[in-house]
Amino acid sequence: VALRLAELPTFQQDNIVNFLNGYNLPTINADTHDYYKEWRSVGAVYEVTDLIAKKINAAEIIIYEVTNPSKLKQAKQLQQFNPVQAKILKAESIKEVDHSAIRKLLDNPNEYMNRTQFIWTTALMYLLRGNCFVYANKVNNKPQFLYPYAEMEIVTDVNNIYDPIRGYLMQFDGGQIPFERSDVYHMKTANPIAVDRTFRYLYGVSPLSAYLEPLRTIKEAQLQSSKQMKNGGTMGSLSPKAKEDEFSSEQRRALYERLLEARRSNDELARIIPSSIALEWQQIGLASADLQLIEQLGISEEQIYRAYHVPLQYHNQKASTSNNQQTAVKQLVYDAVSPVSTSISEMLTNFVGKAFGNYQIEIDLTTLPEMAVDMKQIADFMLPMFEAGIFNQDEVRSAMNYGELNTPESKQYLYKKQNGNSQNQNSAE
Repeated sequence: VALRLAELPTFQQDNIVNFLNGYNLPTINADTHDYYKEWRSVGAVYEVTDLIAKKINAAEIIIYEVTNPSKLKQAKQLQQFNPVQAKILKAESIKEVDHSAIRKLLDNPNEYMNRTQFIWTTALMYLLRGNCFVYANKVNNKPQFLYPYAEMEIVTDVNNIYDPIRGYLMQFDGGQIPFERSDVYHMKTANPIAVDRTFRYLYGVSPLSAYLEPLRTIKEAQLQSSKQMKNGGTMGSLSPKAKEDEFSSEQRRALYERLLEARRSNDELARIIPSSIALEWQQIGLASADLQLIEQLGISEEQIYRAYHVPLQYHNQKASTSNNQQTAVKQLVYDAVSPVSTSISEMLTNFVGKAFGNYQIEIDLTTLPEMAVDMKQIADFMLPMFEAGIFNQDEVRSAMNYGELNTPESKQYLYKKQNGNSQNQNSAE
């Protein structure tokens, strides 16, 4: 047994021994709802998650080194309120690099997925479940392949509350696959549950967990609407008013056949059925208008959009006007897309970039068409600053994506004389 144990990976060795001693145990995620079913069966869930994932995929992935951390932090703080200045500060604080090994890995994360499929799948898993486990097949501590998984069990040391993770397990067909702790990056949303030995705080929370009732309402409303469309409306019973006029079995059958024939006919007059006795109609159930199925469906779907912070203009065109549509587009990126892209960027930086060196990997949302900064805006901002000696020529060229000249003259700052002519500071001195 000792020889067989020694042949196993370190993670398995430790956990077999600790499991026998009652220390390391799999921790079960308390949120057991299968949100994948909701994604397949509820249109609103598919719409919002697919919208966010596609926006993330449309942005470029950049690889860079940070040259000025404080300026970069300031740029991120200003991004939403002053995108022009944020772009300038970011250009001054980073140096983009073209790392062939990282780029190759990002373009083909594994043999089954390209970059688009990997980012798309990772984003959907994270959006639906609040968790995504990314496994890296490493050689010399450098990832060679990346695989996203929707579910894993976290193996924990029950005696260590603050650093309990010992590895991960994935269940399949009655068996399980163990993973080393260092080979898995766990993306998760915030979980405010108490920190205790249940270790439920180690798992993220799905945005849909608070909206299970609206999800059920959507399904029921769609099902009832579908049923009413199939049966042609509400059901009911047709019978004589007077007791002495009760139908015989033959009369009931004849009336039923006559109603079926009238329903199939395209002749309007065929729907008029004469009767020699007074009849009454007893309705069973309520019509779709009385049930307010459409209104209830719309309200419930709007709640799903709110769960993901997607502006309601994307759900209902009635909420959209020419004045607020442009604002809604940017609000979508800032409120719904940015948090997810940030989590994926952090995963790529910590799991890939730092394995190859001190590289940052970012899904750059400023490359989206609706977020792009107009170069004229940058020019209008930079050129007066250049003439005032606040920026030098290289700083202006870098902000406007022309590339630095890296000459002594391009590094000098200008100032204006009283006559309005400009010259560099060194020559003036």
